[in-house]
Amino acid sequence: MSENEKEYVTVISPRDKDYNDVFVDLKELLPKTSYYAYPYCNTNFSLHLASEIKNGRIAILSSGERCRETFSGTLKNLLFTEKERKYYTGNGWEMQPSPTYLRGIELGNSANVFVPAVYPYPKLKEQRVRNEEMATAFWNGASVAKRLLNYLEGLAEWEERSAVYGVRITNMFPKENHGSLLFAGAPQWFNTPYQFSLYLLICRLSINHFIINDEVKDVDSLVKFLKGHLEEIKAFYTNKRDTPWVAQKIVTDANTVIKTAWSWESVVKNYKKAYGNKKRTSILDFYRPYTFNATGISTLCDSGAPTKAPDYTVLSEALHSCRPKGN
Repeated sequence: MSENEKEYVTVISPRDKDYNDVFVDLKELLPKTSYYAYPYCNTNFSLHLASEIKNGRIAILSSGERCRETFSGTLKNLLFTEKERKYYTGNGWEMQPSPTYLRGIELGNSANVFVPAVYPYPKLKEQRVRNEEMATAFWNGASVAKRLLNYLEGLAEWEERSAVYGVRITNMFPKENHGSLLFAGAPQWFNTPYQFSLYLLICRLSINHFIINDEVKDVDSLVKFLKGHLEEIKAFYTNKRDTPWVAQKIVTDANTVIKTAWSWESVVKNYKKAYGNKKRTSILDFYRPYTFNATGISTLCDSGAPTKAPDYTVLSEALHSCRPKGN
């Protein structure tokens, strides 16, 4: 699939399944007045875990999060939860399958993140054009993320490559225009907390549409672009009177990239050496007691991995060898 081609998947309704409470009901989750995607100011979006793609369809497995580290907690909850819980039925309290556990089963070995974008209904031609512009900007930003992810995946020599899909949710919002996306990442992105944090940083940064599509091809060009446009980015978002918090959020993401980009290639290149063929739950099990903000890519660059972590030696040596002076 080339950057200009868009393939689609469809979000299923929870009512399509036997367990109505297993999947998140997107129609109830997304009020019609929220989650609009604005070109050059798209920060009012949320990130949701999604199931494996089956017959061109996905299920939503979590409510939305905007914080990368908190989102990692959502992933851990799906992977490490009790299989059964007590529920009160007509026959009293009974043990039944836990919806959270069943969502973890549906997640499988995927690394899928759903980003909803619901646009205003185009009553006028001008709004229809505006919606098309927003959807195009959203897709172009996602294409930048895909390009960066594929670049890193190539360095890591992973077999699978990340893809981006358009998402149809017309079965729940029949009168709306949509530009929703699914980031279908290589499975390894969800296998360690640091790579999960990096994966979400790249996805979230790229769909804030200030990244020019043709200028960013790898990590070096991304850093060069951000450094060259940082003051312009700050000025643009600071001047938006109604969204002062947006400026801080986007600039923070940009600064995080500049601060940590030196480590990205080393982290993914040493994945196999650090983890071998270990399964996702085996790797993440060690990090269950840690707080969310202690397992992000920024913390790894600042403080390294926990000393008792199974990846401590490999990551410490790898980062030490490429750490810039003064960092």
